[in-house]
Amino acid sequence: MKLLMENWRKHLKEQAEVPPPDFLYHATAPTRLANIMNSGISQGESKFQGNTGQAGISTASSIDALTGGDFGNLILVLDTAKMGSNYKFIPTDYWGDDREKEIRVISKDASLVVSPNAIAKLIFISPKIPRFELKELAKYNIPIESIWKGKTKTYDVGGSFT
Repeated sequence: MKLLMENWRKHLKEQAEVPPPDFLYHATAPTRLANIMNSGISQGESKFQGNTGQAGISTASSIDALTGGDFGNLILVLDTAKMGSNYKFIPTDYWGDDREKEIRVISKDASLVVSPNAIAKLIFISPKIPRFELKELAKYNIPIESIWKGKTKTYDVGGSFT
């Protein structure tokens, strides 16, 4: 298992770095949003069954790869221009069919995180966002949308929610 992990990390390092697209999409659980807005998205290892891991932050170059909710029902739209230059963007295709459109974001300095200032929009995979949640989300002053069954709804977070 250890040899498998070492080979995987070597494979990731050997893949060609690409220029980032204007926007990347990171899926997560809504319960993690407050922590992300306070501390940013940290670079770490995602743990899977069998303790295998992946370096960096998992993102997709297409929102379509994430709207099924398989990776979390909150999608953070990241503006790569606001991320700075301390990152490498490595396309990763685990399945050989490019279905995930994954780009691993790897910090050139392991202590760095993606700042909450790089979050351009919050997209919830949900038919509706409850009013009490919108009131809480308004404090972040980030555009909010929901996507459900192919329909997109934009929420006005500048208005009053009382």
